[in-house]
Amino acid sequence: MRWGIIGAGRIAKKVGAAMHTAPGHRITAVYGRRIDAAQVLAQEFSAVAFDDVGALLASQRCDAVYVALPNHLHAPITLQAIAAGLHVLVESRSRALPPRSRRYNRRHSRRVLWYARG
Repeated sequence: MRWGIIGAGRIAKKVGAAMHTAPGHRITAVYGRRIDAAQVLAQEFSAVAFDDVGALLASQRCDAVYVALPNHLHAPITLQAIAAGLHVLVESRSRALPPRSRRYNRRHSRRVLWYARG
């Protein structure tokens, strides 16, 4: 599976490294708010860096994305990724998810995996 990572911080680096070593999985795209941060992480995986999340989602470089952004950005980015036809992995405290996201998750459960913690 080709993965895009949305976020270029510490968690993105840690989870991306684990994903990249899993058989049959590779990181092909990385989004960062700052292009320099995205490029540093993308280089570790021989991936393409983006500083526009919409461009990453439309690039057809990935089958799924891991959302590694602050909690308040999980729902809107997840909705964008689903609209782009991608599968989504997101970790969030369940109480941080707005009701709209919970409803959307039930409707699109084949595309989204909310990993709730805490």
